[in-house]
Amino acid sequence: MTGLQNTLSIAERRRQRQEEEARRKGSSPQVTVSVTALAENPANPRQALPQLEELADSIRETGIAQALTVIPSSVFCEAFPEHSEAVSGVPYVVVNGNRRLAAAKVAGLAEVPFLVNTTARTRTEIVVLSLVENIQREDLSAIEELKAIEELKAVLGTYAAVAQALGKSEGWVSQRRRLGNLTPEALEAFKGGELNIEEARELGKEKDPAVQTEALAALKAAKAGAGPKPARRAKAAKKRTVPAQVERQAADAASDRRRAACVLALKGALASSAPLVLAALQGGHTSAGEAESLAGDFLTRWDGAERAFSEWAADSPDQAALALALAHCELRYASSSTRAECDLVYLGWLAAHEYELTDHERQLLGTDHAFTA
Repeated sequence: MTGLQNTLSIAERRRQRQEEEARRKGSSPQVTVSVTALAENPANPRQALPQLEELADSIRETGIAQALTVIPSSVFCEAFPEHSEAVSGVPYVVVNGNRRLAAAKVAGLAEVPFLVNTTARTRTEIVVLSLVENIQREDLSAIEELKAIEELKAVLGTYAAVAQALGKSEGWVSQRRRLGNLTPEALEAFKGGELNIEEARELGKEKDPAVQTEALAALKAAKAGAGPKPARRAKAAKKRTVPAQVERQAADAASDRRRAACVLALKGALASSAPLVLAALQGGHTSAGEAESLAGDFLTRWDGAERAFSEWAADSPDQAALALALAHCELRYASSSTRAECDLVYLGWLAAHEYELTDHERQLLGTDHAFTA
């Protein structure tokens, strides 16, 4: 079985997991249904349905690999009477797959594969099913994930219950919640691509708008290379006013370049990663949750799709293992003023994979620690 599993494509393995999950949730076997028999969910947490033409082109070429999850419209109307008119006369309401349905119509499909969920009947059950499946399956933006998390919190009562319902860690939920602390300016910078997800989360740790604005300006200046790097703040008895990692990134542009080199390294060089993995294991003292978060950021920037690290590990185990080793090394290297052998292995590995060492790093590495890819 193991040998057979290893021969399956990522899409086939994902489809197997989806079918197993559907059976576990009480859904009927996959069949097809006319697109005219399906209504889009008027209570869908995902308001925008982006890139429909691209998805429609893909559907024309390969079809719809993942079936839409629906519930009977009679069940939906009983739970959401305020939306009864919007789904009137249609047998089913789509709980998960509204974007696929819209793209299928654009592609000219007459029928789509679907699964009828038979267990979700109450308003709470339908909301939880819709939100959970949207987060897990639909590649929501981080802002949409935050909205879904807050809606789940309103239904389930606690963020711990939200994490359990999603099958995510409480740290994963907490990281998305930080985006809710962003000032309008920081939020626009994130939406416009000026900040990556990790930088936005770090800014979101600071709840004081004035201090967050100062940190955002310093980070933008450091990225643009404009003017001198902001000086580190001296320790004081009062509360810190700038999150430590944002302050460090603003003061050390080499960190961004190291991380960019990490992303590039995921494109190949897997055979040469063993010394790096060993160095990551030997270093220790790094938060597993923080390392998985940074590894997920590396993988997202490498592949373009944001998913939980556990999903990356299932679908792309080689890249996930390398990304996690890089994340452990980077977090330790960036947060410590002393350099151990494992940090030098990390520097040497990056130098062998397109990273330009700073003068200080070159001096640290010297010739005794040269890494050969």
